[in-house]
Amino acid sequence: MKVEDIRKLFFKPEEVSFNFPAGFEPAKSVPEGDAGIMCATCSKWNADTKLCEGQYYIKWKGDGKIPDNNPNQYACVWWVDKRIKQTK
Repeated sequence: MKVEDIRKLFFKPEEVSFNFPAGFEPAKSVPEGDAGIMCATCSKWNADTKLCEGQYYIKWKGDGKIPDNNPNQYACVWWVDKRIKQTK
């Protein structure tokens, strides 16, 4: 069973709370060149369209666009390592 299939068993986008503590940002700029958690290393990032395809990010933001369109300097709490096989 894939990680995404397990998530679907327990979480549905319409049931996920998007109420965050005051001052908390679920997505933000990150240092470039770190090669860690950033859109460019996320399985939900589509390098061809330059959009995030993550359902939670889209629900929170309203679309898949990221600031400055730089996947090497942006990340969100819904990041999923692209080395892990995911289903859409």
